[in-house]
Amino acid sequence: TSGRFESINNRGCEILGYAQEDLLTCSYQDLIDLEQLAENNQLFQQLIKGEINTFSQEQRYRRQDGNWVWVNLTMSMMSYSEEKSECLLAILEDISDRKTAEAALQNSEEEYRSLVNGIREVIFQVDREGIWRFLNPAWTEITGFSVLDTIGKSFLNYTYFEDFASNQTQFERLIHKRQDHCRYEVRFKTQNGGFCWMEVM
Repeated sequence: TSGRFESINNRGCEILGYAQEDLLTCSYQDLIDLEQLAENNQLFQQLIKGEINTFSQEQRYRRQDGNWVWVNLTMSMMSYSEEKSECLLAILEDISDRKTAEAALQNSEEEYRSLVNGIREVIFQVDREGIWRFLNPAWTEITGFSVLDTIGKSFLNYTYFEDFASNQTQFERLIHKRQDHCRYEVRFKTQNGGFCWMEVM
């Protein structure tokens, strides 16, 4: 129960990037990312003391070639009643591909949000009830209304009174699928009591 490798199969060696004889001379704590070591040791001690039966955690390990590999570690305590001894059973699942995909998705979302926030034209999203669900900062720049105060309210609340009926009609045509898209000019209120023209498309 020291965390040292007593045996490991070929797949484990492949994931960790070490020869079996090399792994049998060290513990898995020697390979784990130092930033995760304290949390892992806490779970490890709880397992040894019988406070928990098993734990599962996503961890990073340093391979022999210096690269990092992401794994999902599931560890449980096994008892051999005839010998009255215990050992730890660990199952490693290579999740590097998933972690790479998650990082790429996060980067693309951040790039998209940065792009949207930098555009000086209003980009918005409303639900089927006409409630604002997303607005980029250009909304505040053009109308003076804060995005935070606008989200959750109806777009009709901000439509200039003379364009209220026509804006509602265009919206209902889209919602009821009487047309696939629309392009029209409409006036929205501004915080100073006036209005501004926008082209909706």
